[in-house]
Amino acid sequence: MAIIDSYRNILTVLAHFEMGAERADELMKLVQEFIPRIKECPGFISANFHLATDHSEIFNYAQWQTESAYLDFREGELFKEIEKAIKPFNPKIQTFKVVLAT
Repeated sequence: MAIIDSYRNILTVLAHFEMGAERADELMKLVQEFIPRIKECPGFISANFHLATDHSEIFNYAQWQTESAYLDFREGELFKEIEKAIKPFNPKIQTFKVVLAT
């Protein structure tokens, strides 16, 4: 479950996919195949996928306990598999820190 506060120093990773309404189900099916393995990664907290009401975009709000845990994940084979699989969906991935939560 996502924990949103500014005092735990959790790393937030936002991934934005613009793929057209006709491909949203395809992307989510692909993601569901990887989720069980991602959940086993050290430092992983959660991932929450948000589908635009017109189905043209998906946002993933993921959290990691530390930046180093996320960077270790990115260096691993699992991330390389994911990166290859999601490339056709034009992901834009950025990392953030919470500075204000209400």
